Amino acid sequence: MLKRQLLFNRYSALTAMLLVCAVYFCACFSVPEQHPEIAKVQEASSLNLPQLHKYTEIPQDAYFITQLTSSKKALCSIIYDGIMNFESEIRFTEPVNENELKELMWLLSYDCPELFQFSGEYAYYVRESEKEHVLSIQPHYLMTKAEYEGAVLSVEELLSAWLNETALMDDYAKEQLIYDKLIEVCTYEEDGKHSGTAYGALIEGKARCEGYSKAMCLALRKANIETMVLTGSAWDNRKPRSVRQAHAWNVANIDGSYYHLDATWDDNDQFGTCYAYFNVTDDVITKSRELDEVYSGFNLPPAAEITYNFYIQTGRYIYYGEDVSQLFREALERAYTNNSPVVLLRLETDSQAEYFSENLAKWMKEWFEQKKFSRGSYTFSVYPDSRVFCIFDIEYSSFNAAMP
Repeated sequence: MLKRQLLFNRYSALTAMLLVCAVYFCACFSVPEQHPEIAKVQEASSLNLPQLHKYTEIPQDAYFITQLTSSKKALCSIIYDGIMNFESEIRFTEPVNENELKELMWLLSYDCPELFQFSGEYAYYVRESEKEHVLSIQPHYLMTKAEYEGAVLSVEELLSAWLNETALMDDYAKEQLIYDKLIEVCTYEEDGKHSGTAYGALIEGKARCEGYSKAMCLALRKANIETMVLTGSAWDNRKPRSVRQAHAWNVANIDGSYYHLDATWDDNDQFGTCYAYFNVTDDVITKSRELDEVYSGFNLPPAAEITYNFYIQTGRYIYYGEDVSQLFREALERAYTNNSPVVLLRLETDSQAEYFSENLAKWMKEWFEQKKFSRGSYTFSVYPDSRVFCIFDIEYSSFNAAMP
């Protein structure tokens, strides 16, 4: 989980706003003379690299923007074009309501993950007599235009390499490969300059939840999988809901059904990907988070299917009525046979999960004794909202041999 950057700065007086922004943006646009992404663009033709993708208009797969009224879409297009052209000030032909602008800027930031030159922050002009009506905005850019072109090329190269591996895959397999790749290349960092962008996650390998979710959205859309970014407040459901943080995650359409996925929360430094939040339902996701108000006016598809949940697809899902202890022992045996120190399981009901928690230590002790090991140890994590148990760092040895 993470705190998102402030999306906008308010200035009530026109002259005060101009003065503050002049200092602010001078500092922001100071960049090294020999930026590596500039050199990348200059050398692209000689290296016979792919053609640079040109984002000239809002993509047709921008899930929320395509649901807007024609007037709001037109305003989004003006802002999108201005950002893509790195305009220092984007002027509106008619004054825009402050709250409406805030909504549109939010949607552009999250529904257009290719805008990774834009921080999501902006300053804006208002008339002193009409403080709720905005005349123009000044976006906060994270890159120069030349740097952005190089950054796009870097992102395109990486995603092309990933997608080349998915040529014969169905959408679920593509989705999992991209999920795994993202978690492999990215680590959580909240305060980096590009941590809130797809570029930060994919190329710099450092991002907070914004960056993870935007990168996932950009990559899945390139794989022709309908995807969106959602934002809201999240909490550890083992603690009071009053302890909340801002968070972002994804919803993807796999074979006609929608699923939530959260690469940030599934990026486990101890043993890799736990898949506790890979293709889960509304029922699971609402146990630990609440959507931002900005989505209240949109048609959000229900996510109620479990067919393409990781644990269903891999046979690690224990249904109500099945023998939990026996299936767990079988999972331990498979891990032992495959020399794997990890067992992943998901249970269908809360009562099963409670039963598993109460008996895990006993079952592990019995298994170690049954295998006649002289020593055995393990660590485990529990994800109560998805009822996923990750038993990892399983170590054991016999009297005459170490763990395989």
